[in-house]
Amino acid sequence: GTPYLPGIICCLARLILFCYTGKRPSSGCTLQVNTLPAASRDGSRQAQNDKPRHHMTGQHILVVDDDLDTLMLVSMMLRDHGYRVSTASSPGEAEDTLTVSLPDLLILDVMMPGEDGFSFARRLRADPETTRIPILMFTGRGLLDDKATGFQVGADDYLTKPVHPTDLLARVRSVLARRSER
Repeated sequence: GTPYLPGIICCLARLILFCYTGKRPSSGCTLQVNTLPAASRDGSRQAQNDKPRHHMTGQHILVVDDDLDTLMLVSMMLRDHGYRVSTASSPGEAEDTLTVSLPDLLILDVMMPGEDGFSFARRLRADPETTRIPILMFTGRGLLDDKATGFQVGADDYLTKPVHPTDLLARVRSVLARRSER
């Protein structure tokens, strides 16, 4: 093991707790962590009697955010609910993913170095190849003008951080349901 591992685990636990409750953990709070079962002889980590909590939906979501913690937490939550997830830390990186396959949904941060999410969404809507990809803006910018700009550039929904995972999941499901109705 590495001497840094306990500190990394503690930081992750604090971040997860903050994301789920919206409150900074105080001293004396408790967090229960369930670990994966030990690897079996064939290298698989899933115990024989364990079943996945959710079946894969087959729906592909691309999450674009320059904050690596957000990328990790959002993608973990979505994978846990059966979605296939790709991540990108910039619009340029997202474009590389889009040349390989088009996602069923794009979760897009606004404030990123270089090109911002508004500009990227505008470009996606102008391109016939990507114009129909639903966009969920997921950002710390919660002013009314920011939301209006998000919808003007083509966002299908707009959600401000921090958010409870249940709300994010509900918005994802809602946007995907509207997409399938088209």
